Amino acid sequence: MVGFYNRMKAVDYARRWALGRNPMYADYSASKGGGGDCTNFMSQCVLAGGWSMVLPRDDLILNWWAEPPARENSRSWSSVEHFLFFLERSGRGQPCELGQVIQGDIILHQGPGGHLMMVTDIEIDGPRRMPLLSYHSTDRRDYALSYAMVGPGGSGFGVEGYQYWKLRDLY
Repeated sequence: MVGFYNRMKAVDYARRWALGRNPMYADYSASKGGGGDCTNFMSQCVLAGGWSMVLPRDDLILNWWAEPPARENSRSWSSVEHFLFFLERSGRGQPCELGQVIQGDIILHQGPGGHLMMVTDIEIDGPRRMPLLSYHSTDRRDYALSYAMVGPGGSGFGVEGYQYWKLRDLY
């Protein structure tokens, strides 16, 4: 089965829900007792972009799914480590360089627990390209990667430890 990833639908979803929560899905924010909501949000974005779910009955090891009314989901739906395992093993994405990311791709900060962010735009300043990101946990919409790295008063993620993921349009 061939699937199609519509980057702009994923980006539209990310922008719509970056500063709020879709009530159809669980909320894994620290304030709700979870470890963070970034991967759950990323899964919602790529689902909106057309990714098809892989149910446990289809593949016992490599699955990615959610049942919003029941608020149940696979570990790969809501855990950074398991999402990345699914992303790479399913062939839906691969590591790339910063200069290769476009809207609808994913940036990972490899700090404690990891943090996933969707590229929702690219800001061009002469020869410089700066991804703008939307993400949950510390909710942001169209937030420059340079600010995410440094943050106000140096409170960002830091400038080291990023991975850039190119999502395949056909998988």
